[in-house]
Amino acid sequence: MEGNLRHELESQGRALLAAHPGLAHRWDEIPDGVRLVVPATGADAFEVAVQAHEHGGLQVSGVGFHTHFDWQTTAAEAVRDALGLVRDLLGPGMRVRELRAGDRPYRWELQAFDGQGWRTEEVTAQLVWNYFGQRSERIYRNVALPARDESER
Repeated sequence: MEGNLRHELESQGRALLAAHPGLAHRWDEIPDGVRLVVPATGADAFEVAVQAHEHGGLQVSGVGFHTHFDWQTTAAEAVRDALGLVRDLLGPGMRVRELRAGDRPYRWELQAFDGQGWRTEEVTAQLVWNYFGQRSERIYRNVALPARDESER
């Protein structure tokens, strides 16, 4: 991938935050990179984070899910796409469905509302989990920002 992910995240991230000055956040230094964290703001909300490493690797995470951005041609494209997901995760148009067995989570579904219902876009899951445990689920959803309209995508 062409470009510096850390530099792009810091630059584009600050522009996104400037557009939403009331949004709580923090920047963390991590080994070989930087991490932007938006904390949860309610009981059913969840923390959203995006981290970039200087030598490659861009990841968005929250609750138990994570997704990588490594198919784009340039660092600028990858960061734009990752921050787009972060922006969507902070609004009511996306949520995380956590499946549990017993008292432990084992699967996280990243879901988007398509106007008629919730559609699963990505899944993160444990390889080993209590198959015989009583099943339950929990829905996490942020409302820190309004949903984006088509002109913002």
